[in-house]
Amino acid sequence: MVQSRDIATLIYDTLAERILNLDLMPGSSIYEADVCDEFEASRTPVRTAMQRLSDKGLLDILPYRTNRISLIDSEIVSQLIYSRAAIEERVIRDFIELDDPLLVEDVEHMIRKQNILIKQENFKTEDFFRLDSDMHRIWFSATGRNVILDFFYSNNHYSRIRMLDMKKHKDYKIIINEHEALYDMIKNNKVELIHSLVYDHLSSGFNRVMARADSELKNFLI
Repeated sequence: MVQSRDIATLIYDTLAERILNLDLMPGSSIYEADVCDEFEASRTPVRTAMQRLSDKGLLDILPYRTNRISLIDSEIVSQLIYSRAAIEERVIRDFIELDDPLLVEDVEHMIRKQNILIKQENFKTEDFFRLDSDMHRIWFSATGRNVILDFFYSNNHYSRIRMLDMKKHKDYKIIINEHEALYDMIKNNKVELIHSLVYDHLSSGFNRVMARADSELKNFLI
């Protein structure tokens, strides 16, 4: 029994990571028999793992049909960006008021790491995604607002559309340029720019995806 639960957790963790990293694309089929073969597992832990994926909104279990990786809900993402932009604007204002040069240096250091990463041959998008997330966490953490950021990061629709933008468009330097503008705004206390810079940055990836939603990306979204 313990072994079965452990296998179910392994299957769940592995498939969830693949879905969030878009190794398994939205709308693609996933076959129970194939998962059983890959993990050398019986149907019981596989079905347990798939039910957990379904409960998390990552998998659509279709009776008498092939299970499908859930599509990305663009309306959910739009509303999350709207709310995150309003909150992050307030968080950055609080971060600036801390007036801590070491924290500001942390932001600059994170941007340097991003620039170094994209110069490496065959770097992984997942690594850039992580650095991007970690940079924003600097000001959320410094102001005691990690729970709020975790709420946004834990939404699979939002996380996957961020990853979709990075993997399909590969506009890493554009993202870094936006980070550098945020850094300059924070360092030089240009509070009048907070609203436009934050909203434009948080919505830019979504806008790039939606601009192509009627063509090659339409099958990934609802």
